Amino acid sequence: MLSYEVFTNNFETLTEIFINWKFDLTNAKGCNTWFKQFEYMADSDFERMINDYIKQETFPPTVSALLKYYRKISPNANKLSIRERE
Repeated sequence: MLSYEVFTNNFETLTEIFINWKFDLTNAKGCNTWFKQFEYMADSDFERMINDYIKQETFPPTVSALLKYYRKISPNANKLSIRERE
């Protein structure tokens, strides 16, 4: 399970790199909404997904765009529906 600290550290990196992205790390509701989309991931998979995204993309992230990178690194990602992860 993804730790909230790893999540916020990586999202802070995203906001530093994608300077036009209007993500507010101080908005608890917004952070929790995004966190819930990734909370089933291992810390290491989440960090790799973020790093791969940063290295290859020029636009700010969306949930869908990030999950494309997760599917590349996690062979079981396509087998899990959202309900199965909960």
